Amino acid sequence: SRQAERFEVGAPDGRHFVVTVFPVAIGAAALLSNVTEVHALRRKLEEGEALQQAVRVHANAAAIKLDARARIESVDASFMAWTGFAAPDVAGHRMLDLVAPGQRLDAAEGIERVLREGQPRAMSLTLLSKRGDEIDGVISLAPIQTDFIAHGAFALFIPSTDSDKARRAA
Repeated sequence: SRQAERFEVGAPDGRHFVVTVFPVAIGAAALLSNVTEVHALRRKLEEGEALQQAVRVHANAAAIKLDARARIESVDASFMAWTGFAAPDVAGHRMLDLVAPGQRLDAAEGIERVLREGQPRAMSLTLLSKRGDEIDGVISLAPIQTDFIAHGAFALFIPSTDSDKARRAA
């Protein structure tokens, strides 16, 4: 057809190439570009998005996204149901403002270590609801990094089974 064609192909050794075939005076030529890294990054992105979707629909876990200054960027439906806050109520506010006063120093240190050292960590934490009720649980934090620099964190809060809500129900 004398027109350039482009397609992606996987090699048996795991590498991926983009092949561009184009016409030349005496036939056709092919240009191969190694896109193995791009292919791997696409797969990781797809897996990460699937994991975030699974977390967001889990009834016993709340997902919270923080910026580099530990301010809340987003929360999911579970967080809003447990705390009574709507997403716009907490967006832009410090995560520490929702932590019980006696734990704020330890929580600040833990969040700062995640952002500074780039290592995930988990800690016991008590969050405050909109009405002031305490919700005991465990929060795990993982940094969101670009070029080894944290520009935010993803947090997962899971309330403990013996939280204040459970004690009041008993």
